Amino acid sequence: MAGGKDRPAVDVVVPFLGPKSSLERLIAGMSRLELGSDDTLTIVDNGGVGGTGNGRVSVVEAPERRSSYYARNRGASLGRADWLVFLDADVTPCPRLLDAYLAHAPEHSVGVLGGGIEDEPAGAGAPAAARFASLLGAMSQANTLNGSRLAYTQTANCAIRRSAFEQVGGFRDDVRSGGDADICFRLRDAGWEIE
Repeated sequence: MAGGKDRPAVDVVVPFLGPKSSLERLIAGMSRLELGSDDTLTIVDNGGVGGTGNGRVSVVEAPERRSSYYARNRGASLGRADWLVFLDADVTPCPRLLDAYLAHAPEHSVGVLGGGIEDEPAGAGAPAAARFASLLGAMSQANTLNGSRLAYTQTANCAIRRSAFEQVGGFRDDVRSGGDADICFRLRDAGWEIE
């Protein structure tokens, strides 16, 4: 089933934990994402602040376990599209992100696609650690998708083929950090490629 004119359908999943005012801003920001007729966009409220979405964006609550990976698994379980796109709540996606990911069909062996991440520059008044991370480009997928056997894509902006995601059982939801690397390592061990 087509999501956009020339690409497969996509289920976009965004985990969220924060106050209701931030959820409302997130809904407005994600509403700029261009969706095809069969695409879905689900924000998974991991804190249970309550929200209703706006017709284009659905909000579901998942306060049972405060883990972004639990929230991602919950959101993924609600859709049926061939591809899942995971974004972080602090990401501002370009409107045509889904077309950029899938306008050209990935090879059947590709299970994960990593999208670009541009971090906001840390100003002179930012903490030293933030300035250092900004100078290193710590959020750049180029650093994590470096061609080594430990390469992985960050869940701040990535697409995972649903069949690959289901084959490895989704994200480990008992970890607080590193779940993006973990799922990529398990996908690679299962024979999937990362692009």
